[in-house]
Amino acid sequence: MPVVQVKMSDEEHKTLKQYAAFLGVPMGELLYRCARYDFHEQAHCCTWMEGTLKHLGIAPDKGSEKPCFGFRCNACAKRTECRTGVYDGLVEIPEHLKQTQTEHGKAVIEEMQQAWLSHGSRCTSTH
Repeated sequence: MPVVQVKMSDEEHKTLKQYAAFLGVPMGELLYRCARYDFHEQAHCCTWMEGTLKHLGIAPDKGSEKPCFGFRCNACAKRTECRTGVYDGLVEIPEHLKQTQTEHGKAVIEEMQQAWLSHGSRCTSTH
């Protein structure tokens, strides 16, 4: 597998290192996830990215049309089930991480869940 080097400020590097430690994943894995989330979300909005993924034989992430897809996946209790298409709901923040949510973060997830439920488990992508 190819390796990519990334330059960033000392502060950003410290942030990445602390966030990766908080999540319990290597820094490279966290950067990979961020890039992957971006590619798969962008493919719903950009014909170039959609075509590139198709050309390279990369299937869309099964959760990428959900409004919670992206950075929230890092903390979701259902991340694996969602990526494989087994879980049809939205982000589930584990109990031990709920204390880290801001009021804004809680409100956004609540709005997503209400919209999701009002459309019968699937709603139009918000991407």
